[in-house]
Amino acid sequence: MPGFRRTTPALTSALGLLLLALAGCQGSPSSTAAPRTPASSKPGSSAHSTSTVPAPPTFRADQPLAVLDGKSISFAELGQPLLEASGGEVLSELVLDSQIRLRLEQRAVALTPALIDAERKLMALALDPDADAGQRLLKELRERRGLGERRFDMLLVRNAGMRLLVQGDVQVTDSALRQAFDYQYGPRYEARLITVANLQAAGEILDKLRGGALFADLAATSSTDSSRAQGGLLSPLSAADPTYPEAVRLSLAKLEVGQVSDPIVLEGGFAIVKLERKIAGKEAKFDDVKGSLQDGVRRQVERLQMERLARTILREADLVVLDPGLQKSWARQKRLLATQDAK
Repeated sequence: MPGFRRTTPALTSALGLLLLALAGCQGSPSSTAAPRTPASSKPGSSAHSTSTVPAPPTFRADQPLAVLDGKSISFAELGQPLLEASGGEVLSELVLDSQIRLRLEQRAVALTPALIDAERKLMALALDPDADAGQRLLKELRERRGLGERRFDMLLVRNAGMRLLVQGDVQVTDSALRQAFDYQYGPRYEARLITVANLQAAGEILDKLRGGALFADLAATSSTDSSRAQGGLLSPLSAADPTYPEAVRLSLAKLEVGQVSDPIVLEGGFAIVKLERKIAGKEAKFDDVKGSLQDGVRRQVERLQMERLARTILREADLVVLDPGLQKSWARQKRLLATQDAK
């Protein structure tokens, strides 16, 4: 259901991959801080001078890349379909890399191997606090996203450069810490959800519920949200979790166990929720845990700043695409970017 969860598919491969290394549990305490290793600031130094990204390989148009039934398939045969299918995604990565490098050079700072290595560790940490489990999940993620050695190395350099660029804009406010505290230690709500396209459909759902129909049955048959597969049941959520619409969170906080909400207006539809269980928060005082929340909140603020900068770079890129197939693919990426910004 569009508009229910604020987390949306990545608008581009480049930005999506950027967020892979940035996303973590909002406000979750961590014993490992985001990398803040000082960068080199010698005038004239190259921002990527210490990068371990290898030079891209060169291909002849007639170079065989595969063999089918004894007949070779050349780079020329693959090139145009690849441009049309994924060229815009890869181009967005190159745009980001170029602009990040330029901005670092303008500030006369250079990435260090320590910063790039810290990105690798942070990416694994975001997946699992256990080092071994994090590396295993990272390997699986790379396989699913088609991240070979070169693109992965480019991703690490890209993230490290982006983090360095936004470092001066990252501020951890008391309100952000309190939101993280509420998320980490506050109560949680176990609820069921039904989403529908319009108010009339929502009214019909409520009429059936008043007539004795089971919420789970109606969710399974009528909801447009993916939670219908489990009768609308959601994982316990916090009222401070920004990945859910505020209207849904506020509504749940007002319900008693067993109660059903009135229709809730969402972007592109309506929702009805039923509170199944309220889970008490953990015993903790804000002042006692404030320090442990700092790193998690800083990563969250960095993520937002890096995402904002990446969107700005992609939106404002002064790029002229000459190939028709690549132009269509790039235009598709730009449309997705515009759609995401509108939200």
